[in-house]
Amino acid sequence: MSSQQPPGPSPAPPRAVNAARLLGLLRGVAQKRLAGLIGELFAGVDDALFDMAERAASNSNQATFFDGMREIRRKRLRAEALWQEAANRYLLDFEGGKLAPASDEAGDPRQAAASSLALVDEAELEESLAVNAMVDKAETRLNRAMYALNQRLGVLAAGRKVDHANNPLGPRMLARAFATAITEFEVGLPVKLIVLKLFERHVLAGLEPLFDECNTILVQAGVLPELRYAVPARRRDPAAPVVEQAAETAMAEALAEVGSHGDRSDGEIMQVVGELRSLLAARRGGGAPAGAGSASGGVAAGPAPGARELLNALTLMQEEMQAQGYGAPSLQPSVAVKQELLRQVRRLGGPAAGAGHLGADEDTIDLVGMLFEYAVQDRNLPAPIAAMLGRLQIPYLKVALMDREFIAHRDHPARRLLDELAQACVGWSEESDKDHRLYNKVQEVVGSLLRDFDEDTGVFERLSADFTDFIEKNRKRAELVERRTTETARGKERLEVAQRIAARALLTRLEGRQLPPTVRDLLSRKWSNYLVLTFLRHGEDSAEWRAATRFIDDFAWSVEPKKDDADRLRLRQTTPEIERLLRQGLAATGLHEGHLQELWDEVAQIYRQQSAPAAAARAAEPAHQPEQITVSFAAGRAGEEVVFGARDTVDDDDVDMAAVEALGTWLKIARALKAGTWFEFVKDDGSRERAKLLWISTIRSLYLFVNRNGLKIAEKTAGELAEELKEQRAVILEQVALVDRALDAILHKLKDGDGEPAAAPAAPAPAPPGPPLAAKPPGNVPNAATAAALRAQAALAGVAPRPAAGVPPRPATPGAPPVAKPAEPKAPATAKPTAPTVPPGVRGPSTPTRH
Repeated sequence: MSSQQPPGPSPAPPRAVNAARLLGLLRGVAQKRLAGLIGELFAGVDDALFDMAERAASNSNQATFFDGMREIRRKRLRAEALWQEAANRYLLDFEGGKLAPASDEAGDPRQAAASSLALVDEAELEESLAVNAMVDKAETRLNRAMYALNQRLGVLAAGRKVDHANNPLGPRMLARAFATAITEFEVGLPVKLIVLKLFERHVLAGLEPLFDECNTILVQAGVLPELRYAVPARRRDPAAPVVEQAAETAMAEALAEVGSHGDRSDGEIMQVVGELRSLLAARRGGGAPAGAGSASGGVAAGPAPGARELLNALTLMQEEMQAQGYGAPSLQPSVAVKQELLRQVRRLGGPAAGAGHLGADEDTIDLVGMLFEYAVQDRNLPAPIAAMLGRLQIPYLKVALMDREFIAHRDHPARRLLDELAQACVGWSEESDKDHRLYNKVQEVVGSLLRDFDEDTGVFERLSADFTDFIEKNRKRAELVERRTTETARGKERLEVAQRIAARALLTRLEGRQLPPTVRDLLSRKWSNYLVLTFLRHGEDSAEWRAATRFIDDFAWSVEPKKDDADRLRLRQTTPEIERLLRQGLAATGLHEGHLQELWDEVAQIYRQQSAPAAAARAAEPAHQPEQITVSFAAGRAGEEVVFGARDTVDDDDVDMAAVEALGTWLKIARALKAGTWFEFVKDDGSRERAKLLWISTIRSLYLFVNRNGLKIAEKTAGELAEELKEQRAVILEQVALVDRALDAILHKLKDGDGEPAAAPAAPAPAPPGPPLAAKPPGNVPNAATAAALRAQAALAGVAPRPAAGVPPRPATPGAPPVAKPAEPKAPATAKPTAPTVPPGVRGPSTPTRH
């Protein structure tokens, strides 16, 4: 019998030993991180279900949530252990070489999932769809970090392809394990969906620091240390060869953008947010893994603070801001926020107290900082309101760390509240909010968030509902006033049209006639009012209107000298009918019987003179030059009349074509506007006033503007508005939601290489309503339509057009509240400024004289 021992296992090659060691190290890091994340999830389940039970619409729904709370408490440890066991098994399988097929080897996993759902019941289908949706969102958000980790894990897997579908630490594998684990809970679909949402919020949202730490470990071990996630460079268009071409292009953009509300799908917004995160990640260390640099640019020391540590630190910062009141800066630069966060983390003494960096969370802090920097400097928002909203930076940073994708979802309660506050305050001004009702309400919302928001986003839902109710009540009051204002404007327009047509009917029939002063006055000052009344009641095509205008010819003939007996006979035969029609028409205008008798006595005297022997001699005399006739109408105020001359009733064909060409594009912009568009007007004294375009006259091209209370501010013709747009005395305020506009501006800013975190002093605290604020520079306009219009103006002036990239500075807002309220500014004058000569269809008919 041989004493030789069987050979033992051959030693693994150094590369395999190194891979096994690294995978074991990653498994330990993952187990520690995931245990903390799942603990946070189940710690929040009770609160979430209790809140849903409180808001339940029925007793049965409430019982469902309370029963779910009890069931999850009872089986929580079992489900938690099952999930961690499954996640650990995925890693062990990966270490043992059991790698699931990649997506391109096994087909599209979503299609496979869809086909496997063909015969499941509706509840399972809905649960599976919810899991797939949250996985897709997480993979989109984590694409940069996952790309690097996939490539490096592929090296450790001996070159096998690793992608999002088979990465053992990826959202898809972890979500699949969690969906299996919670089958332990005997609860209904509503409760399961809430638990899945919390998994997305606490676990999937916390994976980025894990991926960054894993990438750092692998880079330090020499696994693809030079790997970079490439961000596509922005393609810049070459400058236009000539100024005229640049102007034409910019004007076309302006015209195309007017009236656009920028509606986007959530998927498109998600794309923008994904691109923003890629640009921020590339800026943070040139594509190096998160954690490679500190908030101050130094070398990282230790792991970055976790989500729990950051939320606790932000809560302390929020409490300090609330305690300081309005004396605190309304906005802090991102650099200052990051430094303060690290200070608070060290103060709390958590596991990452010695960290000198924030990892991937720096990108979130920068993004929220840029969002509020834009909001504070937004031209759409009045300065006191914008400064007040800037105080929400810390609460919204907490929301962003809890749910990094909230900014991409319009229906998220936090984003919806911010957009609602901004939209409601677009038309705010000291003049329109004399009782400070809106200002105080916004202040109340901001104070409630600083005071009450911890980690329950339900406070945003409640405040949004309360603010919406407040705005709805004010909107109904304003709509009532707006309706009256519109009806008044329509009535005035119809009256002016009727007066113009009546004046034209009189002047064309009386032109060249020699009439006694009594008759000329009677027709041009009294019968004119009956014509207007007939036009308004019956219209120009009615039998009543034809009878009223025919009476002018008959009456004028009746008072002319008669040349023969036939004419005098005809006069005697028609006199009774003329008297009847005259009395009937003038009585309809409100003349009393005594006045009517006096007028007829004067007319009868003229008729008697027609029968005198000298009448024939007078008729044979040469005609004198007829006097210039004007037509007068009674106005609303006592003693005032509206007077029309011959030039006031005809269209002016003498058009200044140079003026038309100069305003051509601006006229197109004005004509493309829709009711509901907000403007900021620069008045003659330099002060600014906000007004909404309430109504556009299709007859005279008049534009009616009101303030947020529905009171008339101004009335302008298309030509006047075009002139003011061209000269920047009228600025269109953007209709797109605040967050959407901010995302576009931030994207332009980062692509232009101007996205470094601001280190400038923070914006001052908001001042309660008081004296008018300093005028903002006219070029400070971030909205799309106006920015394009300003680029057109710059091109016309010979200046190269500049893309809207970032947010220009804003004047400081006064800080301390005034001791006594200053005198209210005078109401803006409604008199129309003199506008350049443009076609009648643009400016409308000429304005009659009032006496």
